[in-house]
Amino acid sequence: SVKRKFKAKICSFLIIVVLFCVYLGFCSTRVLTVKGKAEFESMLNRASYVAIAKATDDISFKDLFTITANADGNIQMLSSNSLKLNELSFRLADETLKACKLIEAGGVSIPIGAFTGISLLSGTGKMVNVKMIKIDGVKCEFVSSFLSSGINQTKHSLYLNIMPDCTLIIGLKRIKIDTKIQYLCYENLILGSVPETYITIANGFAK
Repeated sequence: SVKRKFKAKICSFLIIVVLFCVYLGFCSTRVLTVKGKAEFESMLNRASYVAIAKATDDISFKDLFTITANADGNIQMLSSNSLKLNELSFRLADETLKACKLIEAGGVSIPIGAFTGISLLSGTGKMVNVKMIKIDGVKCEFVSSFLSSGINQTKHSLYLNIMPDCTLIIGLKRIKIDTKIQYLCYENLILGSVPETYITIANGFAK
């Protein structure tokens, strides 16, 4: 009958609308995840510089290391002041967490086009502020590297890795953000070959 055919068309139309909404929701979640993560990392980069400046204002990194050489001048061991490095890493984690909490409270700016789920429109439209980041903690760790540099010279580099424990919240979805920001804190040329032994313990976590 005509009535039955009309009902069938309505049902088909509603199914198509629902499927389209589900697809659009899936696409917008994906686009918002990319945009939200990129904006958060950009804000975290800027905030981390401030946190590092505060935490290392009275620190001279070269004073945190002791070099032991043999009679021939070759480096046998390079050790760090683990107590001071650990104290510094905890201080850095605490300062970075404070900066992250400000980002969490203020939200991130997302182009309104990102909510369409269409990649071509994701960077268009007015910027809207969205509170979509939850920070549970920040881990900071120091990592050293040694590289032979020229004749009987070793380049010692000290890096700081900042790893926030954060979640992106989009509607009912919670997506863990796996991000790591690395900074070069210290670089020095040491006379002698690459050390046979290096001793250090340095990491901190704030929540």
